[in-house]
Amino acid sequence: LPAAAASLGARLAGEKIAVTCLGKNFFVDRQGRVTSECHTHCGLTIPLLTYLLDSNGDALAGRWVSFRELEGGPPMNALFEQRGEKRLQRLADSHPALFNDLVTIFSGKAQENIFAADTAVVLFPLPRLPVLICYWRPEEDLNSKLNIFFDETADLHLGIESIFELTIGMVMMFEKRAHK
Repeated sequence: LPAAAASLGARLAGEKIAVTCLGKNFFVDRQGRVTSECHTHCGLTIPLLTYLLDSNGDALAGRWVSFRELEGGPPMNALFEQRGEKRLQRLADSHPALFNDLVTIFSGKAQENIFAADTAVVLFPLPRLPVLICYWRPEEDLNSKLNIFFDETADLHLGIESIFELTIGMVMMFEKRAHK
């Protein structure tokens, strides 16, 4: 258990594995029960358990790719764009402080000079599954644009369905947070 936890970017906390997700600690016991200091839901719990069981523990490559470039991504890409990127873009358009909140509340890391985006933030929903959100503000006759990128090793840590579920769950969480 200690070796498995370390290879996944997690740690042992007594008899549980502790995993940091979006800056919050989640604990998994030997029966697979997930607890946290914050709200847990199946959009995070199922990908978290899948990650603990299936990730090969490979190090991050540091190269960003779109969802469609991940194994199994092309057939699901249009739905990912609609339920993930477009929804988050509308949220960013209507809540200019969104990215500051992502950095502050969810332990995001602001990035400079990434894809020439006006704003770029890296979040860690799982230790070996970073997500890069790039946002380009509207200009003159151009609409805003938002893209979500993943480290190219993402599909070695989670299957495409779990990556989809985790990312869409994150977007839904951001929407709920913004509406409060």
